[in-house]
Amino acid sequence: MKPSTVKTGIILVIALIAAAAASSMFSCAPTREPVTFVVNNGFDPASLDPAHMHSEADMNVGQALFEGPLGRDPRTGAPIPALAESWSFSPERTTVTFRFRKASFSDGKPITAGAVAASWLRTLAPGTAATYAYMMSMAIRGAEEYNAGTAGRDAVALKVVDDRTLEVGMPMALPFIEELFAHPVFWVVPVHAIDAESAWLTPKGFVGSGAFVLEESVRGERITVRKNPRYWDAGNVGLDRIEFLQVQSVSTAFAMYEVGEVDWLSRLPPDVAEEVVLMDDCVTMVSPGTEALVPNHRRPVLADARVRKALSLCIDRKAVESAVFSGSYLATDRFVSAMPGYDQPPAAPPDPEAARRLLAEAGFPGGRGIPPLDYVIPAADRHKRLAEYLQGVWKKELGIEVRLWPMEWQVYLDARRSGDFDLAEMGWGADYLDPSNFLEIFTTEMDANRGGWSNSRFDELIATAMDMPAGDERTAAYREAERILLDEEQAIIPVYNFVARDLIDLDKWDGWYPNPYSIHEWKYVRMK
Repeated sequence: MKPSTVKTGIILVIALIAAAAASSMFSCAPTREPVTFVVNNGFDPASLDPAHMHSEADMNVGQALFEGPLGRDPRTGAPIPALAESWSFSPERTTVTFRFRKASFSDGKPITAGAVAASWLRTLAPGTAATYAYMMSMAIRGAEEYNAGTAGRDAVALKVVDDRTLEVGMPMALPFIEELFAHPVFWVVPVHAIDAESAWLTPKGFVGSGAFVLEESVRGERITVRKNPRYWDAGNVGLDRIEFLQVQSVSTAFAMYEVGEVDWLSRLPPDVAEEVVLMDDCVTMVSPGTEALVPNHRRPVLADARVRKALSLCIDRKAVESAVFSGSYLATDRFVSAMPGYDQPPAAPPDPEAARRLLAEAGFPGGRGIPPLDYVIPAADRHKRLAEYLQGVWKKELGIEVRLWPMEWQVYLDARRSGDFDLAEMGWGADYLDPSNFLEIFTTEMDANRGGWSNSRFDELIATAMDMPAGDERTAAYREAERILLDEEQAIIPVYNFVARDLIDLDKWDGWYPNPYSIHEWKYVRMK
């Protein structure tokens, strides 16, 4: 090689080394650490299939994995576009037409209008036995008949206009119809994956429509989800992972929050309530929801309304609010939460003397003749606190023995579903702000009516009010229905309204806001 050639080669090598070094210098910029958000979910979800979800623990995880046509505004909770980029109503509001955006399931298969219709038909199919099928029937004409098995799929008013347009015929012009379409029952599931792969709800085979996908599931410990890169709005999702812990002891979960092992805690232990409200991280808001006791109306003793009323009259709900729960909940003897256009009076004071008179009239003076009542509860702090208080009150004031049965969450749900109880607790949080959402669950045929109560006049009022436009007449119908439920029949025994008291460091986290539903969609949460 000639000297000039050697010199040129050396210069070229030096230039290449310098270019590589420069490139390396720029490419070595620090990479962003994955953002993981840890919440305590309390219980193992009973199911990750939206068709079978019915508890807060289920829907907290489901909200990460699935999406429907409408979501909720993080600040107000109002319905906003999600999979549907827009929607419009016919002049008489009996038809709604959804225009879906270009989106795909986590396996890459497009979410078309046909896929949405197939998902909803699966939920409605009689064999699916979906928990909230009744709610879907309120929004889709023919759905109730199909779900009951009295009509075929063709009766369901779902018309696929094209790949992105779905026309839905509605049975009535409901004033809260958009609230319904924001409900989890309308989350879209991948029917193609369910048909082809039975493991669609496992980390290995998971397919969903939401902002996250299932990464890990360890029963009794945690569920982990990670960001879905195929989600239509993935660029605006601020979290890389969410860990849902299953710590049933709220005291333990509170201790974990204090040392930074949990980022958001929504179930706070009553014994630290006074301390918590003084914390800078505490966000408090009254939440539309009620905790009540459900008597089993199939039991001869509890089939007598006088016995049920006696149990209710003994309860000092203000003492429950202050002494049992240290102000963590609000005393009530009504079931419908106060909401715009539907206020509620304060809880009446206890009247043990009247309770004893009623019990004697029913043939059980001093509680004699009443066998021990089996009271089933979830094995968690707040349920045990209330149950132990009531057990003592009913023994002292009425002479009634009550046996407490704390149960693991799934066992408790099975007992309640099968009617294997005398008394059971039930909590009901609003799916939408309307009295119908609280009262319709006690109609005769409703699956959520676990106590087996039935009243034809109540059923008629609920059916009539459903067809009425918003206004005083409709409100009066619901008030009369609630009067029958509680004042006339004491079909259930309300005890307290929910208060959303959350612990979250809002100097660290953004996109989380208190709202009337206490629903916080994960896609909006991000680190500041």
